Amino acid sequence: TSEQRREVLLEFIRQEFTDKGFAADWAIHAPSREGDDRNHHAHIMIPLRGFEGENFARTKPQEYAGWNSRADRLKHWRGAWSACLNRAAERDNIRAQDGDRVTFTHASYADRGMEQE
Repeated sequence: TSEQRREVLLEFIRQEFTDKGFAADWAIHAPSREGDDRNHHAHIMIPLRGFEGENFARTKPQEYAGWNSRADRLKHWRGAWSACLNRAAERDNIRAQDGDRVTFTHASYADRGMEQE
């Protein structure tokens, strides 16, 4: 449901950003009319610059340089997202059409030893 999507997103944002001292701006988008009706998705914006007085600092701390392009950071977030989804699926007893428990993974087919694309 919309509420379940919101709850799992907020759990992820708390765990990965706000509990670590970051501010986060987020938006959830419904699928476009022309697209796949399963494509509910969210955007999260994290300002990395601290404050100098009442204004944002002119530069971000060196430790965050390249954050958006680091493969290890992205892999971590993808793993954390799949873990949040799995906790929510378990909590809400979400099942596949055949009745099996639903599980999510961030691993690619290649990482899982599968030949398909």
